[in-house]
Amino acid sequence: MKRYESVIIVNSSLNEETLNRITSRIEDFIKKHGGNLINTNLWGKRRLAYPLKKFQYGFYVILDFEAPSGLVGELEREYRLNEHILRYMTLYKDKKAILAEQKRKEEADKLKVTPELPEIAKIPEELNITENVINTEEYIVSEKFSKGGEPSADMKIDEEPQTTEPSIEQPPA
Repeated sequence: MKRYESVIIVNSSLNEETLNRITSRIEDFIKKHGGNLINTNLWGKRRLAYPLKKFQYGFYVILDFEAPSGLVGELEREYRLNEHILRYMTLYKDKKAILAEQKRKEEADKLKVTPELPEIAKIPEELNITENVINTEEYIVSEKFSKGGEPSADMKIDEEPQTTEPSIEQPPA
């Protein structure tokens, strides 16, 4: 059996129940006629580049399946007879396309796994972060601490906290 990919644009004004019925009908047709459905991808409602049958939006459905070559003609006939399908396209997937798809999936799976941080990115235990915390109600620090954990000589420390809200004076009554 050969591997195919079919892209269908369905009328977007249909409710979700009708859309699911159309999609399941196509999936059942493929299985009934000797095909093997690999994946169904619902892209959702998208704006069309140009109007199709006076519709500006369409719901995209992508079917990835294996089937005998005679099934494709029958499937496209079903697409033509269904009045809710605005446009369709069925493509044969060659071995290079299948291998490229598998490679993309493997790379995506590798990105999902979060590796442990390297030793350089970890904070050394001898630097106690809690010692570097200053009560912001008492002081405002304008520069960072030096490596030793103490304020540097050129650090500016204001005695009174600054407010970020502008003061609004009330007019005399």
